[in-house]
Amino acid sequence: MSFYMISNVFIWLCSLVSFILGAVLFFRPDKPLFCKMITMAVGCIAFGRIFQVLRISIAPDTMSGFQLGFLGVIGSLVFLFAVNYCIIDKAVDDRSPKKLKYRLIPIAFPVLAVAVYVLFILSSEADLIVKVCGGFLTAFVIQSVYFNAKHLFLPGKDTEIIRGLRMYNALALLYAYLCIAEMIMLSRGSYFMNLVLSFIIGIIVILLVPAALKGVKKWKT
Repeated sequence: MSFYMISNVFIWLCSLVSFILGAVLFFRPDKPLFCKMITMAVGCIAFGRIFQVLRISIAPDTMSGFQLGFLGVIGSLVFLFAVNYCIIDKAVDDRSPKKLKYRLIPIAFPVLAVAVYVLFILSSEADLIVKVCGGFLTAFVIQSVYFNAKHLFLPGKDTEIIRGLRMYNALALLYAYLCIAEMIMLSRGSYFMNLVLSFIIGIIVILLVPAALKGVKKWKT
């Protein structure tokens, strides 16, 4: 079994376990939409990775070019962005001048993501399709990491919501950056390093639902 297959199988198993856990805990009318959306993000990861596993198994010679499994990564980032922007941000940021610095400092995180893309993908000798997919991925990463970073820096004394979500935001922030790092490793054929990254991604994915659960519990205490 190749390093690339092991990488995808591991992340798929972790995301599947996490998705099942989230579905059991949160797919009921009385449960927070926040947790349901985190679960859907994990579900996107699971569907994307099982596609990759099946494609490697059935057609191992067609791994170059665009992969539909890539859309699972994009879907997860869309949910992680939406849950912070649509649900959390409106509740914790009143757009007052006193919080201006907490809106400006996190800009550094999207800038870092763009810089990594330009230095390691756009300016590399990777195929055009890799550069296009990398740019597409980065566009979604920068939206997600901005709000994760912002909600990490916002003072918890203002709201219990923020205080309960520190761990979730840290995990989601790291996950988004690792998505770019994974693409870099794959574009360079560094499958062993990609395997290492995949173990970290898998652990993060399996922790996202418990982190969300811990966060919403603090809302009620």
